[in-house]
Amino acid sequence: MRILALDLERYGPFTDRTVRFREDARLHVVLGANEAGKSSALAAVTDLLFGIEERTRYAFRHDMPSLRLGAEIRAADGRSLRFRRRKGRKNTLVDGADSGLPDDSLAPFLGGLSREVFCRAFGLDSASLRAGAAEMLEAEGELGASLFAAASGLRGYRALQGRLEEEAAGIFMPRAARDRTFYQALTRYEEARKAIRQGELRAGDWRDLNEEIAEAGQRLDGINAERRRIAGEQARLARLKRVAPLIQAIDAAAEAAARGDGPDRPDSWTDSWTDSWTDSWTDALGARIAAEAAARDVAARAAEALERAEQELAALPSRRGCWLGPRRCWKPSAASPGTTRTPRTCRASGPRRTGLARTSPGSPPGSVCLTPLR
Repeated sequence: MRILALDLERYGPFTDRTVRFREDARLHVVLGANEAGKSSALAAVTDLLFGIEERTRYAFRHDMPSLRLGAEIRAADGRSLRFRRRKGRKNTLVDGADSGLPDDSLAPFLGGLSREVFCRAFGLDSASLRAGAAEMLEAEGELGASLFAAASGLRGYRALQGRLEEEAAGIFMPRAARDRTFYQALTRYEEARKAIRQGELRAGDWRDLNEEIAEAGQRLDGINAERRRIAGEQARLARLKRVAPLIQAIDAAAEAAARGDGPDRPDSWTDSWTDSWTDSWTDALGARIAAEAAARDVAARAAEALERAEQELAALPSRRGCWLGPRRCWKPSAASPGTTRTPRTCRASGPRRTGLARTSPGSPPGSVCLTPLR
């Protein structure tokens, strides 16, 4: 960026003063006597580019609201800008007609330069020059560090460099040490990788596990098949056990027939009589087995009916009744209930004699207890 003109309209000791610079000049020297305003002009350039400070010390001739600076600048690519700067907190950039300009209008010309860096690298006054010289003396002959400290304005560069080198040595050095941060982190990293390798499942292990699962499934299928076979054999043996008495009876009858221990029969009978006699025994045993099964069925139904009757009887209210024999009724005597029974003829007919009958402890054999329904 090149400054073509600097307008000191109202700033410090200046009023409507303009300083122009030649465009083709490589160096400009501003000469003036003491208290002529050289330092004020340098401060005016800084305030023009970065804004007039809120509590500026250059408002001793003009009021703060009336402070004004202006300039014409040109960038390296040929772009130029004519602008003015007024005192204020916001919207301080204006054009020649005092119309507002965006606050970032100077960004393409400054290239990201801050106020502090500009003052230390370009806006050097006598105090900055003395401080830079002292920093160069402290650099102990290192020219690069001296120029860097003088240009950037960083104080204590050598001390900062020493602290950074010490910190870097605590982090990493070519020689491994347990107290260095890098090698501590490297040890944790190696341990974590080892744990991952130990815990990861390899492809070969995966295949082996799948094969073991398949073999276990086949063994399970074999065990299930063997269980089904054993269950079938057990059922077959149970059936044989149930029919064993029948088979023994048939075998005994067959042996008796073969020995001639059966009933007398004419000598003219043939072996067909033995076969027919065996078949009759078989049919008789089968009929007996069927009858026994039917009797068990009837008994089961009777037991269910008895259980239901007992449940219904338990649900009825308890009342005094009479003991009924086959043809007589023993009714408890009023004089001594429960001990003396007076026989009388029982008329079972009639709506008042209808009820549920069941055997009661202490009743005569073959009698039932009738609970009247009132």
